[in-house]
Amino acid sequence: MQKLLKSLCALLFLGHPACVVLCVPDARAEEELAPGFHACTEKAQSTADNVECYNAAYTYWDTALNANFKKAQSACAEASDAKECRAKLLKAQRLWIQYKEAMVDALYAMGGGGTMDQLTVGDFAARETKKQAQLLATE
Repeated sequence: MQKLLKSLCALLFLGHPACVVLCVPDARAEEELAPGFHACTEKAQSTADNVECYNAAYTYWDTALNANFKKAQSACAEASDAKECRAKLLKAQRLWIQYKEAMVDALYAMGGGGTMDQLTVGDFAARETKKQAQLLATE
């Protein structure tokens, strides 16, 4: 299936963001989006199967994000003004959610809502959630 998608991308949709993920070798190709993502996409037989792979990656990182947000809130207890720290963290997280949701809407609108847009949006949502989860990770 992956070979078929790459061929279609090369012939029809080379400039489409979802095809960039599939067709252009870069640093992202070396790093798995989430545990099991490569295996999932390799056995995917349809766009719907690939969408499920992105949904699973998103869910993985959304769970990590929620846990990391709670840890970051706890870390605010050590700040000089714990209440202000928690308020700023909450504000930042709410604004990030607004950004992510607005970009999802924009990506669908730019692509016309077609089948490939599901892959583009799935990739965006999973990658942005991963970045935010990693950003909020406290050790």
